[in-house]
Amino acid sequence: MSAAASLPNPPSGPPGHSNGARPQTFNTSAERPYEHIQDLQARAQDGFSDQDPPAKLLGTAANSLQQAKILLDSRRPDLAFVEYLRAYEIAIDVIPRSGKVLDMDMDQGWDRQYKYVKNTLVQWNEQYMGIKGII
Repeated sequence: MSAAASLPNPPSGPPGHSNGARPQTFNTSAERPYEHIQDLQARAQDGFSDQDPPAKLLGTAANSLQQAKILLDSRRPDLAFVEYLRAYEIAIDVIPRSGKVLDMDMDQGWDRQYKYVKNTLVQWNEQYMGIKGII
């Protein structure tokens, strides 16, 4: 018989696992916790003022819609929701409430852009309300 002791068997399974131990987990984007819905709603109020000129408000709303699409495609529904809500607040609440929609220069296509933003918001509403429910 050999005087040397036998070596223990190596752990089986993929790296990072050991016999009977729980696997090591790493934080992935799918596990990222979302901010509270009220915090996201507060963030949507940033980036514009009720006193901004109509063209700037409309531009902000259109840019927010573009960002919402990009963020949703990038698997960041929480940030996409913020951008969608910002566009919604501007186009559905701020502009009509202030009467600024009547001040828009129709010759420069502001009316078409405004209709596009409003229609896109309506089309995306169900999807973003679903996202709100997840958050």
